[in-house]
Amino acid sequence: MDKKINAEEKFSLLNTFALTGNDQDGFREAVTTMAAHTRHEVIDPEDLRFLHVLHGESEDKRQRKEHSIPDDKLVVKVLDQDGLDRFEDEGSPAVAMVASKDFDEEQLSEMLRDTKLALKVGDEKFSVGSSSFMTLLQRADLSGTAALAPTYARNLLLAESIFSSGNAVHLVWREDGSYRKIFAGFGPRYKYIPQTILLDIMDRLDKDGTLGAPTVKEWRVDHYRSMILLEYPEAAEDIQAEYKLPNKVTPGILLEVSDIGLCSITAEVIYKTEGSTAGIAPELLMIKHVGDVTAEEVADNIDQNLLPDIRKLPEALAELIGIEVADYSSIDLTTKAGQNDNEAAVKKALSSSVRGKLTTFLGKKRRKSLLEAMNAEINPAKRYTWYDVATAVMELPDRIDGFDKGSVTYTKLQELVGQVPYALTKSAKTITAGDVNDDEDITLV
Repeated sequence: MDKKINAEEKFSLLNTFALTGNDQDGFREAVTTMAAHTRHEVIDPEDLRFLHVLHGESEDKRQRKEHSIPDDKLVVKVLDQDGLDRFEDEGSPAVAMVASKDFDEEQLSEMLRDTKLALKVGDEKFSVGSSSFMTLLQRADLSGTAALAPTYARNLLLAESIFSSGNAVHLVWREDGSYRKIFAGFGPRYKYIPQTILLDIMDRLDKDGTLGAPTVKEWRVDHYRSMILLEYPEAAEDIQAEYKLPNKVTPGILLEVSDIGLCSITAEVIYKTEGSTAGIAPELLMIKHVGDVTAEEVADNIDQNLLPDIRKLPEALAELIGIEVADYSSIDLTTKAGQNDNEAAVKKALSSSVRGKLTTFLGKKRRKSLLEAMNAEINPAKRYTWYDVATAVMELPDRIDGFDKGSVTYTKLQELVGQVPYALTKSAKTITAGDVNDDEDITLV
């Protein structure tokens, strides 16, 4: 039975709108709802009017007093081509009024706080969301903190740059009843890709069935991007049996897209070790929003460039099972001296595995704290292999506070720890033999 999340009822144009879940039906409903509220159109600059809202500014008060403008009207400066010509001749563009009721009350409050900018295309009026400036400002060649401040000067420069370029503008907006809000504005090379492409990719992966039936670990849909993390427990069973791994390694695929250009279409292999809540992500496929891109092409890319390598990590872990961190033929683990030697060898192995780029990323203080925590868990009477070391390092994202899950920083950590097993297959025997320089970066490349 389908699990309804009532996405239509919950939908809003506010920046904070988001839907989350852990089931396919809910994700499909959320993405379909977002797509139904989304429009993309190529607009000639001559048909655009930028409206800078004079809310709370001294000129706003002066205009209202001089012309007896009622409170239910917004005072705006009209920044179209005629208005800019007037600005050059008279020092100020035309001032006009816009009805407040053209905008949802919460949406209006957000616009007045974030951008003070609306657009008029023909007879239709749009609020301009802050996310749109990430694309509009690129076209205007504006940057820096001042470019993000909702000032008349910023909005004037933005309008001037759009009109002077003469290039058509690809606008992406969302509608809620009679209200509209712009979330992106692109140049002529941009190819609009709806968020529903993820549903098509999922259908193709299901049809292929290479990894078995997926389960949904988590998903999120908001105005900025849609993402879903699929896990494949059947593949985990097969991998554990084939490589004789002590623990399951569950492969997953993270799919992500932004129809407003904040990220490329992303497909990423995520592995999760048994007992760990965090995943590691050593493989990444990205496709930029330029030119024609179809779900079939993305799925073909996944088939050709990601799935063939999905067993690389289990193969590396299987190899590490056969490499011990110490020469146990010369260590008697029943004695205190032997246990001390073993503990020293395991500490050295862990330290050698958290180095190089991983140390640079963590910082020396955090690295020291993590190693102390891992060292405290060593059982000196146990034989350790480099598999034990690798899986301990792979679980670091679980052990570190202060990184928001899904952030660029967190993702980078997942990528770095995901490289460790591969690197250890090349360096483990050298470290065990004691032939390694303490300052040498032997792990991450």
